[in-house]
Amino acid sequence: MFDGTWLSPDDLSKACALDAVPGLRPHRVQSLRLIPSLLLSCWDRPTGAFSLGHTRTVIVLATDGIGWSAAERCWSPDLLAPLTSTFPSTSTAAWLTATTGVAPTIHGVPGPVYRARPEVLFNCVTDQAAGRITDWTAQDTAVEVDLPSHRTVFEELSDRGASVTALPGDLTTVPGRWADAVLRGATAVAPGGDWPALSRRPVQAVRSVVEDVDAVVAGRPGAGGRLVWAFVHLDPYIHRHGYDGSIDAALARLDQAARRWSRSGHTVVAHADHGLTRTRPTPAVDMMTAAGARALCRLPAGGAGRTRWWYPKPSHHGDVLAAVGAALGEDALVVPAGRLVDLGLVATDGVLLDRIGEVVAIALGDRFPLVDPADRYEHGSLTADEMLAPLAVWAPDH
Repeated sequence: MFDGTWLSPDDLSKACALDAVPGLRPHRVQSLRLIPSLLLSCWDRPTGAFSLGHTRTVIVLATDGIGWSAAERCWSPDLLAPLTSTFPSTSTAAWLTATTGVAPTIHGVPGPVYRARPEVLFNCVTDQAAGRITDWTAQDTAVEVDLPSHRTVFEELSDRGASVTALPGDLTTVPGRWADAVLRGATAVAPGGDWPALSRRPVQAVRSVVEDVDAVVAGRPGAGGRLVWAFVHLDPYIHRHGYDGSIDAALARLDQAARRWSRSGHTVVAHADHGLTRTRPTPAVDMMTAAGARALCRLPAGGAGRTRWWYPKPSHHGDVLAAVGAALGEDALVVPAGRLVDLGLVATDGVLLDRIGEVVAIALGDRFPLVDPADRYEHGSLTADEMLAPLAVWAPDH
C-alpha cells in the first residue's frame, strides 16, 4: 500500500537496483501500477493534489515516451514524483499496467511480439500472427488470441457514476484489440488532428491535444464527476531526434495548459509510460539473425525494443544462448528466461514466462540492434533513462 511518501529519483533508483548487473527493476509500490488507485482517490479526498476541484473534473495527460529528466526540466506542477516503468519498458506493456494496475507478469503482454500460444508468435498491435511453427512467413494472418480482460480504472470510475472520456489520438491508428483493452470502459472521442502525422511534430501534437481537451471540458460534468484521458504521443519523434528543443517546447506548452486547467478548477495529472535512452546500432544483427534461424528455433524471435527473446528448440537451447551471447558480448545481459525470476523482473505465478522466449537479451549499454537503424533513441530495457517515468499533478483551485 502507498503511504503517501514519495521516494526521490535517487532513492527510487537505489531501492530498485538489480543485484550484480546494472539496471532497475519495477518498484513494488512506486510504479505505474499505482496510477489507477491515485486517480480513484481523487473521488475520496476533499483536499490535496489528488482531489476534485469545484469542476469535479480530472484531466489525465498520458504522455508516451517522456522520461523523468525531460519532465523535471520542463514542468512546474504542484507534485512531481518518479514512477518506475514496467519490464520490459514498452508502451504495450506499460499502458495496460497504467490503466489496470496489473503488472505485465500477470496481464501477459511483454511487448508487441510474443508467443501467445505454443505454436503462434503474435503481434498484439495488429492482432495478427507474426509467425507460426508450421509457417514462419505467416506475418499477416488473423489469429484468435485472448487479450487481457483486467478491469480498468475507467470501468471502476464508471461504476461510481463518473463520466469517462478518452481522447485516444494516435491510438486510433492501432488496428488491434490492444488499444481497446487499454481504454476499456471509456467513451472514445475521435481526435481533431491528423494522427499519426502529428506524432512527428511535437508542438503541433500538443496543440491538437490541448484543443481536444478544451472541447471536452467546455461541457458541464455530471453529478458523479468526470475524467478526461488524453494520449500525447511524442515517442515516435523522440526515437529519431531525442529530447531536443522541440520536445522541450511541447512539454512547456503542455505545462501551460495544465496550469490553466488547474486554475479553472480541474485536477490535472500527467504521467508517462517510459523514457528512452540513446542507442547506437550494432553490427551484431547478422549474428543474432543466425541465432534465430529455423534450424535452431521453433518460432521467429520476438521482443520489445532493447529487450529481445528467442524460442530455441529444446536440443538447441545452449546453442542459441551461446550464439546470442557471442553476438552481443558486453552490450547485453544474455540469460535463460528463468534468470529473470532471480532478478525480480518476472514472477513465477504469472503468464509472462510462457510468452517470452527461453533465451533473453537485455541491453546494458548504448549499443543494441535496432528495428529501424534511423532511430537514435530506444526503450525496452532497464536503464534509469528508460525506467524512471514522471508523475505530475497540477492541483485544482477549490
